[in-house]
Amino acid sequence: MQLLSVTKRFNFSASHRLFNRDLSPEENCLLFDACSKQHGHNFNLEVTVMGPVDPVSGMVINFHDLKRIVNDSVVNYLDHSNFETDIPELSNVVHTAENLIQFIWKRIAADIAAPVKLSRLKLYETADNWVEMA
Repeated sequence: MQLLSVTKRFNFSASHRLFNRDLSPEENCLLFDACSKQHGHNFNLEVTVMGPVDPVSGMVINFHDLKRIVNDSVVNYLDHSNFETDIPELSNVVHTAENLIQFIWKRIAADIAAPVKLSRLKLYETADNWVEMA
């Protein structure tokens, strides 16, 4: 059975700071520089799922369904939030793109129905900085 990938892009805006509570403010400043202060990003998220083409619909997944899943589980939850104060699951982690993408993966993967599966995320913090998870 041939498996195909389907990718959709999403956007959300949020604020955060890179700050480890186990370190002093001075140590955080040395480690994270200006990012240790509160700031925001317009995040771009690419979500890729993989699965067989359904013989009835001709699709791996309906783009409308993928949009609903990602908006419900991630975009609507994170958009215009402060990760430190508004997102309880992120309150005890350093708000790096690496930690954020793992959080996003868990939320999306839980809502994707077999035989389709989440296969890759690409999270852009800026146009020049991104992380990928597969």
